[in-house]
Amino acid sequence: MYAVTIIPFIYLAILLVILASGYIIKRSVIKIIEENDSLKPSQVKSSIMIVNTIYYTLVFIIVVTILGPFLIRLLSF
Repeated sequence: MYAVTIIPFIYLAILLVILASGYIIKRSVIKIIEENDSLKPSQVKSSIMIVNTIYYTLVFIIVVTILGPFLIRLLSF
């Protein structure tokens, strides 16, 4: 009986941990890219754009995963 109410919160907590981990990884990768002296400024800018695109895609997937059931219920009425 408790599993029905606890499992969604555990699932949400796991998704939020993934989101926080992704942000920490994103910050670390950007710091490494900016400190690299062998890259041209345009390459640094492109690399940061790629890292941000990957991170925000992850954020979008997690937000849609969390809001999906609510949106389905909302649109079904």
